[in-house]
Amino acid sequence: MKGVFIALICSLLPGYLYSQTDTSAARFFPAAIGNAWHYQDQPVRILTRDSVAEGNRFLFFDTSSVPEYSIDSALHIVQYPTNPSRRILRYNLNAPPMQWWVVQERDTTIGRRALDARVDSVFWGALFGVVTRMKAIGYYTAQRINDSVYHYWHHQEYLAAGFGFFLSFYDPPWVPYEELVGCIIDGRRYGTLVSVNDNTPPLFPLSSKLYPCFPNPFNPSTTISYSLSEHGRVSLSVYDILGRRVVALLDELQDTGFHSLVFQPMNLPSGVYFVRLTAQGFTATTKIIYSK
Repeated sequence: MKGVFIALICSLLPGYLYSQTDTSAARFFPAAIGNAWHYQDQPVRILTRDSVAEGNRFLFFDTSSVPEYSIDSALHIVQYPTNPSRRILRYNLNAPPMQWWVVQERDTTIGRRALDARVDSVFWGALFGVVTRMKAIGYYTAQRINDSVYHYWHHQEYLAAGFGFFLSFYDPPWVPYEELVGCIIDGRRYGTLVSVNDNTPPLFPLSSKLYPCFPNPFNPSTTISYSLSEHGRVSLSVYDILGRRVVALLDELQDTGFHSLVFQPMNLPSGVYFVRLTAQGFTATTKIIYSK
């Protein structure tokens, strides 16, 4: 009887653990502001801000003024979305196992081969002590001859729900090329996060900063992003070229960290405007162009 009870508990435990994990497709690329990832022998990377334009959400890392990823409503994750020469469809989070998608088309001018990908397998695994759903995504060079496509294995990446990309393998001897050793997801810390050079951005900003708005010029909206080095009252306003305040966006207490908001002009003509941020003795201004 005791053996039957233990067997019953063992059979129910995995299902209980799995039920506690959010494994929706979007969780395979957790994109909350402030999330951070540390891969072996690389600096910590922090998602510092985002912007929404033309139905896509653009993601900015560290202090870069250029978005590194975009996400659309179909959960297509595009890397280098604003750079035509590098733009790749890295992940299709809604793709079922064995369904192909085109990562990059062939470009003979720069010697780039076509690259396709598919979800090779979906399975349960554990990362940092958390049992969660995982995906193995295979990337294959694609040779198209007449109506046939021949695929040759290039490398493999692994995603984990609630963590995102955590491991990749290239050619033998099958040593991990990139491996996640620590992260902060939705405010919770996993593993270790250690800087490996002096250029690694801090997990919390050491100084306040107003970032360039994106998109700019814009219509109908742009995202204003900034970081605060300490808790305090923040004032954010928009001025016209004559120095008159035309919109008061906020005047409130805010915490240390990265912040953003969407500005959509109401009843304002096209033209040049200035966004001014004031916080705890810090003041910064950036120019935006509204084009109807």
